[in-house]
Amino acid sequence: MSGWRGATASGNAPGALQADWLQTARTVEIYAEERHEVVPAWWAILGAQGTVAHRNVDDRFLANGDQSGGRFYHGFSPKVGGLYRPSAALQVFANISRSFEPPSFAEFVQRDTSGSTRPQLDLDAQSARLWWSGEHVVVAVDGQELLGSAKAGPNRPGRGAHVATASFVVAAEARGRGVGRALGEHVIDWARDNGYRAVQFNAVVETNTVAVGLWQSLGFQILGTVPQAFDSRAHGLVGLHVMHRSL
Repeated sequence: MSGWRGATASGNAPGALQADWLQTARTVEIYAEERHEVVPAWWAILGAQGTVAHRNVDDRFLANGDQSGGRFYHGFSPKVGGLYRPSAALQVFANISRSFEPPSFAEFVQRDTSGSTRPQLDLDAQSARLWWSGEHVVVAVDGQELLGSAKAGPNRPGRGAHVATASFVVAAEARGRGVGRALGEHVIDWARDNGYRAVQFNAVVETNTVAVGLWQSLGFQILGTVPQAFDSRAHGLVGLHVMHRSL
């Protein structure tokens, strides 16, 4: 839930009120997953996530008409995958799934052609089909709390398989607790122990200074930057760093 008030300004003095609204977002998600060991070390994975979300704007400045409005979003995201785990130290997985993301308020509330700010009731949720695969997956936990996860494997198949790459996710409430560093150090150690010659990250957002600084502190160097390769909601079109560390 958030509110916003906007006014004109004349010099240092505030001007007339032009907007006043209350934004409310509610989201309920339910996820279920079943793993079945088909034969020793081979597992089949079936999962699904249901999402119900509501975005609402309560307009409290009615001089230009009531711009209040809201919309419900419903999504169903199935997942099918497989897991091969020959030992406790190694697992290979792959899955295909569907993602569903309701719009943020920055997307939901926009100016129309008349200049008025109003909710975009015809704006649909984003959806995509996802394909994930990896050679090594690790999670960071504190008791029963899941803090983050990393997956690692070869950066390229065939003649590029001697260089590792990895992807990381850290829960928002776990940021600032050293989770990303612990996962990064683990991936470096795992890659070295499994014969990789280097680790390369292909798409580190240049405006994510926390991530860039973390990888540099772990010995990664910026090899180059692909300009305007990422569309950031906060910064617009920004570059993606390619970062590399020899082992």
